[in-house]
Amino acid sequence: MDGNTVDQRSPENNSGLAMADAIGMINRAADLCFANKFLQAKTELEPWIQNSMYHAVAYSSVMCIQALLKFEQQAIQKASDSIKLAVNVCERHRKKPTWSETFSSWIWNPSYDEFTEEEKHAELCYTESLFLDALLTFIQDENLASFVWGAFKIRSCYQNYKTCLDMVSDEPCSSLQSPHDKDFEGGVHFGIGGFNLVLSLLPPMIIKLLEWVGFSGDRFLGLNHLHKGSRGQNLRSPMCSMLLLGYHTWITQYLGELKIIQAFK
Repeated sequence: MDGNTVDQRSPENNSGLAMADAIGMINRAADLCFANKFLQAKTELEPWIQNSMYHAVAYSSVMCIQALLKFEQQAIQKASDSIKLAVNVCERHRKKPTWSETFSSWIWNPSYDEFTEEEKHAELCYTESLFLDALLTFIQDENLASFVWGAFKIRSCYQNYKTCLDMVSDEPCSSLQSPHDKDFEGGVHFGIGGFNLVLSLLPPMIIKLLEWVGFSGDRFLGLNHLHKGSRGQNLRSPMCSMLLLGYHTWITQYLGELKIIQAFK
């Protein structure tokens, strides 16, 4: 992708920003974050966050990371506001089901054949926004009520990830040819894999509470999805690789099953 082409676009007209351009810009912002240039990443993302769902989610992710690092009320509030904006932007791009489609989904398995590429990506971005919102809930108020409310948000987020996984499963392998399809599939593997791996590593008492809320984690399933997501070039593959690297080189030390060879695969 030619970066000059993207920069010539006007943020005021970013409702027409091509997905290829948006994802390319997010890749650049991610590289800046990995290089510890968060301020520059925010500066490049901010003009586009009102209409571009990928920019809105990426910007709120940066704000959330900064809130977690600073742990200051002002930073947490700014992150919360950016997440609300991201949710609203994603909502505008999501598929609006008709009454008959909603009713039929209660009886039969829903069909995703009529979802456009943009609507599928909007569903994934919406789910990622929900996850950031749930994560922020845990640190806004450190009490039992916030923990339970955050757990319910996590459950809702995980259900959305499973919906996105159904979209991938229903899609014939031969049709997963465009880079955007691979970006969508990589995001689903990152979400499902990350959820299952992290949940499987929580203390037994917390796992029991989460099982009461309605879900649990499968470590091997999580690792399998992360391995799938780390393969190939997609937007979330570096994050899948980072989770795998952290697990095999750090977490396994505490579990007594260090596997250095796996970390270098």
